[in-house]
Amino acid sequence: MSLLTLKFNTLSCVTKRILKSLCLAMLLFAPSANAQELAVQPSAIKSPLPQTHEKQDCDNANCPERKFLHRPNTPLGARISDALTRQDREAAADILEHDRMLMSDEMNLLFLAGRKNEAAEIAYTLMERASLDESLYEQAAPILMANARASGIMTTFYAFESYSGINTEISTSGHGIGRLKLDVNVHREVRYNVDTSLLTSAPDENSGEIALHQNGDSYINTLKLQSSQALNIQTGLSLNHHHQIGARIKLDTLLAYNQTATENPAMRIMGRSDSIALEGAYSLDSSNQWILGGGHYHYQSIDGQELGSGNLFTSTLSHELSGAYPAAHARVTGTWNQFNTAEQTLTGLTASLVPAGNSSTAAYFMPKDVSEIAVYAGIGDTIGNKLPSRSIEFMGEIGVFNNLSTGPGWRASGGLAGRIIGADRLTMFIRYDQAPRGQSFSSLEAGLAYLLFY
Repeated sequence: MSLLTLKFNTLSCVTKRILKSLCLAMLLFAPSANAQELAVQPSAIKSPLPQTHEKQDCDNANCPERKFLHRPNTPLGARISDALTRQDREAAADILEHDRMLMSDEMNLLFLAGRKNEAAEIAYTLMERASLDESLYEQAAPILMANARASGIMTTFYAFESYSGINTEISTSGHGIGRLKLDVNVHREVRYNVDTSLLTSAPDENSGEIALHQNGDSYINTLKLQSSQALNIQTGLSLNHHHQIGARIKLDTLLAYNQTATENPAMRIMGRSDSIALEGAYSLDSSNQWILGGGHYHYQSIDGQELGSGNLFTSTLSHELSGAYPAAHARVTGTWNQFNTAEQTLTGLTASLVPAGNSSTAAYFMPKDVSEIAVYAGIGDTIGNKLPSRSIEFMGEIGVFNNLSTGPGWRASGGLAGRIIGADRLTMFIRYDQAPRGQSFSSLEAGLAYLLFY
């Protein structure tokens, strides 16, 4: 009995040890209450790239899911370059929404996406940087000029054979009026040193101009309203349509009524003109451009008397010798203008400008016929450039011509320009022309101009 009892006790102890081990193992491997609360079902896990997107059949190239899948796999620089090359507005807007990039890239994408005011703000910031490199300037300056406001002042001294003068102009431009842009110019011209054998007097003149611009994707419409007061008060208007066709062709159409005639010094004082003109520019390649222009002009005096008419044709072939700044360039121009003079005796204000002993006929004021070939060589920008300046610019051009009316002669111009506070331009310039517009007199101009963009 004692032996049987011993065996049973031994078996019980082994069984208890086995049960105790099983209970301990269950406690170790069983999840706790907190673990059960934190457990997440596999179906609740959200993947950043849903399986449905990978299987979705999207034939549209602009499918948002396809863009989302491909964005991480395409370098940002390649996508920016592709959008700008293809002028893809939707791609530009998508990149601006999702990515961070260099300011220059952001400026170009904003301009492409139609957010031109924001692009101009970045261009202004870039122009303020003193270390602006050439490639960055080429991008920033046109965008700033097209969308920012600018104000300036220019004083010009000039000397003709019949009188001298000083012209002061104050201007402001780029002010938004709805979808239009407003420019305002005010002039004050003081004339002196009158050669009384050529003109009895040269009165001072006050004038002003208001211009409204309508900018489209490939065109600019400009309406100008003008007013001047010298011998009497005159008003006029003009309408210009500028159209860009592709990357190579530019067309300009001009309709003008009662505009100041500038063909010679006498006409500047008492001549007005109505005109229709067409001009087309074709870029043969990045270095060569051909410009053709033509127009018909009708001239009358400030008191409405007939002076005559003129037909103009011009042809210009220009070539950039160097793409590096400052660029060297050359151009060949041909000008043909045939004037028809009214055969009548003038009276009133017009006749009062004719010195005693000279014939008071329309021919006294009308310009001579022009048939001229000229060749020019230059370096740098043109003096009339109204873009914000690079750090330092210099410009110069010299040309020789042969005119059937005046014979051979020469012309020259030069200037300096620079930035003072960033997005601005300070210019000094001088011009000499031995026979401007093919007429038999010389002219000298020198001036100082400052233009601030903001």
